[in-house]
Amino acid sequence: MRPPVRSKQFGRLPRRWRRPKGFTAGIAVAVEEQAAATNEISRSVTEAALGTESAARQMEGLKLAVGETDQSAAQVHQAATDVTQQNKNVSATVETFPLGVAAA
Repeated sequence: MRPPVRSKQFGRLPRRWRRPKGFTAGIAVAVEEQAAATNEISRSVTEAALGTESAARQMEGLKLAVGETDQSAAQVHQAATDVTQQNKNVSATVETFPLGVAAA
């Protein structure tokens, strides 16, 4: 049997292994921080999408309300036009009534 080979290189291996472990730990921490940041961005984007969806629904409701208001305004305008015409008719009748009574 041969005795184990000893060299400076093999004696230093564990110390060299520690360095990559430190780098690996640093990378792992950075990956965890990146994952947390990505999760936060995802949460924020989801909240923004929900807010946008809510605003769109509210705008649709506003659109319907404006349409109803427009229809109501058109009806009020038509009623005012009708009242104006009736006022003209009544005025004409009142003006001509005394003439009709006098002629009778």
